[in-house]
Amino acid sequence: MRSIYIILYTMCLALQAGAQDRIRVQLYLKNGDRITGYTELQNLEFRTRYGTLNIPLKELRSLQFGIPVNGSPDPASVRKILAVQSGSINEARAAFDSLSSGNEQLAALIKQYIQDPGYTPRQHPEINLDALLDILCAANGILPSFSLEDKLKLSNGNLLEGHCVRDLMQLESAWGRISADRASLVMMTIDPDPMKGPGEYELPASYYISGRGETGYLNTSLVCKAGQTIRVQCSGSIVLQTLSGKTFYPDGASNTGLPQESAQNRNDIPYGAVELKVGMKGSPVFALKAQGYKAVATGTVYLSIHESAWSAGNTGSYSCRVKVE
Repeated sequence: MRSIYIILYTMCLALQAGAQDRIRVQLYLKNGDRITGYTELQNLEFRTRYGTLNIPLKELRSLQFGIPVNGSPDPASVRKILAVQSGSINEARAAFDSLSSGNEQLAALIKQYIQDPGYTPRQHPEINLDALLDILCAANGILPSFSLEDKLKLSNGNLLEGHCVRDLMQLESAWGRISADRASLVMMTIDPDPMKGPGEYELPASYYISGRGETGYLNTSLVCKAGQTIRVQCSGSIVLQTLSGKTFYPDGASNTGLPQESAQNRNDIPYGAVELKVGMKGSPVFALKAQGYKAVATGTVYLSIHESAWSAGNTGSYSCRVKVE
């Protein structure tokens, strides 16, 4: 009996360790769906023109999937593309009409042709490759600005272009195990681990933005009772692409133009500043009040960066220390 207890205890520890190793990710699909779940994948193989990298998943923030040209181009499609570009107007019109019902691979092939440094657009208001690419993008539900390569953003803000070697993403979600192949994906984002130590948290601007709703709030796991005071200290700086690429500080000083002491006595919340609320349904308040915030209700303390819109292109983060007294 004792050996059975030991085995069960060991299994519990293994399960706990496995749960801690899982990473929370979100998959954005071309059909507009979003899947949130956990992956046991620890590293991502990413091929660049300089070599193949094996990157820890925890070091990533997002992966935008491109549409590469797979294999050798279809010779018939190449001939029609050349006809649209430089054939007679009748040849170009016939080729244009034939290609306009193509798939995203044809769109990628045309984009590759257009991106050649020697490419010059055909001077015709309707029959040209740029117009054809717009039609194909609209028909296949892809943005005209799509990339031929995958774009990977690291937690330090650096960007890499290349190809994600993995073609299938698997998540454990609330509905069970879900698999998605790369052809169905637009983007994958990795939820950051906000915990730095007891009462210490990291707020990356690429993720924790109040305009994202519940997803944009960091759960500190600190429970505050009504009447207790919450004190928050923050450092660092962020750049918000949604606010003209301006640099902000935890008190929102770059937006208000106020000195830090004045900003800390505000009742409203400046854009780019740290906000807090008690309970997910609580009202957000400016987090850096000099005298602290006296809670009017009991609940978990949440933190976020005050801004109505979110962009994955935001960079930088705030380091925050929270005390409940």
